Amino acid sequence: QNNSTEPTGVLGEIQLAAHPSTHFFRKRATLKVTWLGTQTAEELKGLYLGTLTQGLFHVAAVELAAALSWAFRSKLKKTDDFDADACVKWVQGAANAKFDSDPQLREILGERTRQKLTRHRKAKLDQEIDIDWNRFDPNASYTLGEAFLWSEADERSPHGSAVGSEILRNWSAYRDVNIERAYKQTGLPDWSPDGSAAERENAVRAYLGIAIGHVKHSARCPRDIAQKTLDVIEKERKSPGSVWERGYKGMKVSALERYIPILESFAQDDSED
Repeated sequence: QNNSTEPTGVLGEIQLAAHPSTHFFRKRATLKVTWLGTQTAEELKGLYLGTLTQGLFHVAAVELAAALSWAFRSKLKKTDDFDADACVKWVQGAANAKFDSDPQLREILGERTRQKLTRHRKAKLDQEIDIDWNRFDPNASYTLGEAFLWSEADERSPHGSAVGSEILRNWSAYRDVNIERAYKQTGLPDWSPDGSAAERENAVRAYLGIAIGHVKHSARCPRDIAQKTLDVIEKERKSPGSVWERGYKGMKVSALERYIPILESFAQDDSED
């Protein structure tokens, strides 16, 4: 952004006081554009979703359309088989969109961002691991973006151990019941500070298997199941000699910590009741 040398003009008649740049990596079908916008660094702070306004959204959409229009004309060929005009018109349509309020705009864009991230994460997962999306909800890839969490071969993963794989294999027994009945179905002793390390480990695996199983199958987790699993994780993390404890750069950390933000998102969501 540069107040003295930014591009001027509007769509179709773009006059540039400065020279933007564009690179098209044809083999990767990736177009990168460096564009000197009309907004100052201070104004651009408003582009954060939490403070975005309709006015700034309109300006940003117009500039995006201008940048794409210029870049497409500069780099694309007819043989690239891409409808550049339709793409630019679609962005222009976004610039002309009307919203009832700024909060409504932010809510809509938040959901669109979630959808975009879901597509990217699913595509990445499909490159790393074979997941049968006929069994599971593709939207679960938004929350479970690590291939490790989907592995059914790694015993450290939620469904790679004997306990976790058994839960997933008999999911119909766990799908529609509360956490107390679901855990009882495992036949395992519940977590107790007086239990052996192996008993505590299997209890944690069972709770994780149930909670993450819900996410995989429905992209959701009932709040009571998420909260109970968090409670058990916290108790296990504080237990001396926990089998989940790992050394990392001279510090002791728990392998269970990766599950906390996943489960917290459901434990704090009233809609998961």
